[in-house]
Amino acid sequence: MSDESPGTIEPWLKQKGAAYAVAVDGGGTSAKYGVSGIPDAFLIGPDGKIVWQGHPSNVTEKEIEAVLQKVCVRFDYVFGAKFKAIEAKVRKKDFGGAAADLAKMADLSGNDAAEAKRISDDLEGFAKDKQAQVEEAAKSREYAEAVEILAELGKQWKGHAVGAAADEKLKGWKADAAIQKELKAGQLFAQGAGLEEKFQFAQAAGLYTQITKAHAGTRAAEKAQEALDRIQKEALLKFDPGCGNCKKAGKTCPKHRSK
Repeated sequence: MSDESPGTIEPWLKQKGAAYAVAVDGGGTSAKYGVSGIPDAFLIGPDGKIVWQGHPSNVTEKEIEAVLQKVCVRFDYVFGAKFKAIEAKVRKKDFGGAAADLAKMADLSGNDAAEAKRISDDLEGFAKDKQAQVEEAAKSREYAEAVEILAELGKQWKGHAVGAAADEKLKGWKADAAIQKELKAGQLFAQGAGLEEKFQFAQAAGLYTQITKAHAGTRAAEKAQEALDRIQKEALLKFDPGCGNCKKAGKTCPKHRSK
């Protein structure tokens, strides 16, 4: 996305042979996203939330793959006349209600029976995908992510066995001291990451240090130590917010690294 005019952008695209889409920012979109320098890239999850922001050269394949694993392309078709009420619930993400209505439909044959099976399979597959994400996140001790998915399942599958299982697991986790410790530490780590996004590296480093000491043994403490090592390696404590080159790169420029 560029804030320059199409007349300026188009010749450059032709000269570079760029084959990707370029949008013109005519309404302050960059400012709303907090862009303070270019290039600046965003990785947006299927739920519309920003999961990563920074210089495009810094995003890793692992981070991209993590987002892609959460993308579930289902219900990407037009529902038949008999299933419009179910489609309305699916579009509203009332999957529990949709499954209940589908179960009430009887004596279907031919194309209607085939469509009912397709919808049922998609509902079941969608739930299993989300449940697998919960297990994977818990296995990696990324409990904040797992809790968010469980809460989503409980809401979207209310009145259904899937929702009841999600609510029961959340209830158990709330009573688990070790998991609660992981969640608290994870919240602090997220605050540190937010400080980094604002180029407040010294404050982030202070918070990361606090996490490693007060929440030793948690996944967040491991990530905090990794972040501290990266901040030191990239000399981010020398980042100058008043330097155009630092802000443009999203990291400490060579001039300030040498100081």
